[in-house]
Amino acid sequence: MAVAIHNPSSLDVHEFSIPVSKGKYKVSKYVNDRFEVLDYKMECHFDLDIDLKKVETCNLQLKTTIPSKEIQLIYVQKYTKDMVSKVPQNDRIERQDGSLNVTFDNSTSANELRFNLTDSKGNEE
Repeated sequence: MAVAIHNPSSLDVHEFSIPVSKGKYKVSKYVNDRFEVLDYKMECHFDLDIDLKKVETCNLQLKTTIPSKEIQLIYVQKYTKDMVSKVPQNDRIERQDGSLNVTFDNSTSANELRFNLTDSKGNEE
């Protein structure tokens, strides 16, 4: 789920919360054309619904700065038991200065990940 948080204030905001269901999450913010993972704290408590039944209400408490008069894009992903992280073959991680490239090569049945590491001249290391 993507959440856009607007700070209409004349002051920077450094903490905020997002209502969610109880669980484990990966939370990221969009900065400089990429997502950066954020730490969070889950706070839950019990409320009563309209039929006076107990319901658990939870919020992700985030500490990150949203500048005055700005909008911050936050991506919230709930982990599930069967969630598997999949990395496409030949996916790359590159340093901004271009001096180092890490390319995902393959995974093995022994739960190993294999990467190719090259410098800016294309030399494998």
